[in-house]
Amino acid sequence: MANVRWKDKSQITLAATDRFPVTDVSATNTDGYGEVGDIPVLGVGQETIFVPAGAILSATTNGAASAQIETTTNAVNVAVLDFDDSTDEYGHFQVQMPKSWDEGTLIVQFIWQTTATSGNCIWGIQAVAFANSDALDTAFGTAVTVTDAAEATAGDVIITAETSAMTVAGSPGAEEYVAFRVYRDANDGSDTMTGDARLMGVKIHYTVDATNDS
Repeated sequence: MANVRWKDKSQITLAATDRFPVTDVSATNTDGYGEVGDIPVLGVGQETIFVPAGAILSATTNGAASAQIETTTNAVNVAVLDFDDSTDEYGHFQVQMPKSWDEGTLIVQFIWQTTATSGNCIWGIQAVAFANSDALDTAFGTAVTVTDAAEATAGDVIITAETSAMTVAGSPGAEEYVAFRVYRDANDGSDTMTGDARLMGVKIHYTVDATNDS
């Protein structure tokens, strides 16, 4: 019998003949199952990075306005970026991606709120990767967008669906510096929400192909 410690630190006891599905299959174990003795304790797959609005820089040109809000009753304070309803405005942030990133496409979610109680808001994002000695003045990749509706109650937290897969420009490699540009596509006719869209943060989903960054 063997004791196996999982990622959540729980333990189970397995017999030598026990088998279970795995996502990280070695060259010598190609049937989609792990056996005791070759168990991947931490598998590869999707990981996430959350970037709060306080870490997102308002663009020098057409920048979203930085602000801080406080709720009336419980005094919850949150940094936000206010994106206009008639002009495309931008925010920027950068991440040196983990070494375990597979350098593939990224998926993004936006966390936001608004004083509006109806209408749709379109969020967009694009990115470009930089290796050592790359020129910083390089074009962003193709943007991906997601459309989300205002809640019936003003000020509620809103979490968008996931975007489609976003390709990072610049032929990304391991541990590269990735610059992101986020915006509200206010000029799109399908963005029908009146008033500012207040961004509270961005969640990046990325895929890893190693169990750690060593």
